Amino acid sequence: MSRFVLCLMVTLGMAFASLATFTPTVSAQFFLPRPVTPTEMATGMTPQQIESLPILERPDRPGHIYGNTVRRIYRAQMQQQKMQQQMAQQQQAQKQTAQQAAEEKQTAEQAQTAEQKPAEQKQAAEPKQTQSVLQQAQEETPKQTAAQQQAQTQTAAQQAQQPAAQQQATQQRPAQQRRTQRVAPPPFVPFVLQPAGAM
Repeated sequence: MSRFVLCLMVTLGMAFASLATFTPTVSAQFFLPRPVTPTEMATGMTPQQIESLPILERPDRPGHIYGNTVRRIYRAQMQQQKMQQQMAQQQQAQKQTAQQAAEEKQTAEQAQTAEQKPAEQKQAAEPKQTQSVLQQAQEETPKQTAAQQQAQTQTAAQQAQQPAAQQQATQQRPAQQRRTQRVAPPPFVPFVLQPAGAM
């Protein structure tokens, strides 16, 4: 009996000694935190925090088929809405640019018309002036023709009066002058006779 008790005591002492030497490793194995899952590493949240979120805001996790599909459908719808909003914004921007371009064209056209109006008025005044000059010329041409006709008639009358006046002047001359003019001898030309053989 004593041997049995001695053996038991020795074995218990060795066991206690081994436990005393290995206590830090055992306590480290029992008290270490559990390992971090890949989802926790990716999201930085614990499973309790993930479950506390709404289903649409949770991250995708392997094995959660229903939640993953619901979230994917929701994300696709949100992307479509964003695309539609972007398209609407682009269309509005294009409309605004088109309106601005149209307004700029209108202002440019108004400026051009404002600049062209004085030139057009000048051009319109010039034809009016030319028309007035032409009208004056047309009005003056009958007057000129009438004046020319009157001048021609006057000259004709004067020419007709001149022979009559000359005749009257000749008739009024004294008879002596007429006689002297009639009686005046021709100038003297000496005539020399030459013999017939000299010719």
